[in-house]
Amino acid sequence: MFANAGPIPSNIVFNENFEKLVTPIVKTPVATGSQVASSFKDALDKAFEKGFNDYMGDEYFYLDLPNNLTQAQLTDILDADNYKKYEKQILTLEDFKKAQEIEKQYPKTVIVYDGYGDSTTKGVRDVIESELTELSIEVDNEIKYFQANNFESLIRDFENGIIPEEFREAAEEKLKELGLFKFVGYDPNQLALFDVVDPLTKNRMDMQSEYQNGTLKISVLPNGSKYFVLLDGRILDANPKSLGNESVTDPDMRDMILDKAVVHKKTC
Repeated sequence: MFANAGPIPSNIVFNENFEKLVTPIVKTPVATGSQVASSFKDALDKAFEKGFNDYMGDEYFYLDLPNNLTQAQLTDILDADNYKKYEKQILTLEDFKKAQEIEKQYPKTVIVYDGYGDSTTKGVRDVIESELTELSIEVDNEIKYFQANNFESLIRDFENGIIPEEFREAAEEKLKELGLFKFVGYDPNQLALFDVVDPLTKNRMDMQSEYQNGTLKISVLPNGSKYFVLLDGRILDANPKSLGNESVTDPDMRDMILDKAVVHKKTC
């Protein structure tokens, strides 16, 4: 399995030794303050907001209702054609967020609708996320398409091998474009989702996560230098004294390391 990479040192290959090498150095961050700001949910929200204007049409409307209406007042507004004077198109992200706020205040009331009938802000978001995950490639002069249900589905389909091989490169580019590729292999419930201010700690955490998920690659050069290669292309030192450092800047050196990198299969 490791024939192309040369002999793999025992302190990197075997599970128990890998854990001894990495675990004592990696500290799980406390999810407080600014670290919480880049959680998985926040990243999904940012990706949605980034693509909102590209895919939002003019077919959605919401009721821009006043605050603190009584049930009688609300019923009167929704009766017959009275609601028309409160009708407003969802054309901007601000409109969408306003509709979300009104939905929260009147949770059992239809606030959003389109040309086909009743909807919700979640329904609007689902449509936009689905559009944003569409992949297209040309094969033998024919355009082929693959589409996930939403951002999270695209991430999980990518890491679980559900996306056809011919779409893998397009899927990776799409996830990078959306700012979501770093979440491939992560459990949304883990603290490791939070960004770490210290790049070295983050590199070590990502390395450990990919090891656990079976996606970590290792590369050993003819001179004995050892490196870990992550899914997003980061090349990290595997020497215990400089573990996790990104020291490789030479393009030819990077190519050599990537060429010799092989997936490290867990032994248990």
